[in-house]
Amino acid sequence: MAEPKARTHIQQLGFFDQDLNSSTHDQIMIWLQNNMERVLNDLFYSPIEQWEIREMINRTKTRLQENIPELIRSNQNKSNFHEYADFIEKLQKWDGAEILKKTWEKPRISEYSVKWEYCVERTGRTPSDKFTLGFIDMAVKYSIPNYKITGIPGNVISQRSLSEYSVPRLVTTSLESNVYFEIKTKIQSVGALLRQINFYRSYLPGTYVVVCPYDRFKDILASQRVGFLKAFE
Repeated sequence: MAEPKARTHIQQLGFFDQDLNSSTHDQIMIWLQNNMERVLNDLFYSPIEQWEIREMINRTKTRLQENIPELIRSNQNKSNFHEYADFIEKLQKWDGAEILKKTWEKPRISEYSVKWEYCVERTGRTPSDKFTLGFIDMAVKYSIPNYKITGIPGNVISQRSLSEYSVPRLVTTSLESNVYFEIKTKIQSVGALLRQINFYRSYLPGTYVVVCPYDRFKDILASQRVGFLKAFE
């Protein structure tokens, strides 16, 4: 039988994924997409601990203590400064006690988008000059819910303006992230698999996870910063 023709750069390097024509490969892909919310939470979700909230409160208290003296100096000669007297006192006395009275539970991951056969490209000298390097079986963009304390402006100039401040409070926020899944019906050579992933990772840094029904090479993959997920479990 004739050798398959190399159509992408990774195939030119000798990486031909025979799994792509396998019905089992499709079954794993479908299983993964159908269970994506659970998979993402198993891989990346961690509950918020009380000590993390206390640390956020302590950091906020420290920033207020550092900022308030300069805030007063920068605004005390303004005609409306007296209107902020009660507000400044609230900032000075803020200790996060109201936040600590509540029990906080971080929302689980529920927002994500799935892309099958994600194209990895390299741009040449011009934006239109692109080379297809290969295809990652499944790319997933997801939002990780978290908490942060608001009330202190982010940039130095705004930190001198009283109107930019508010009484600190704990609010939910989210961080966008990506994970890339390589699907294998079996792993014939863990070295070849790692070369393939490292090739992609050199152009597309991020978190890579191998999905396979057999976990023989799970520990080796972990030692190379590659995650592993046992299919159909």
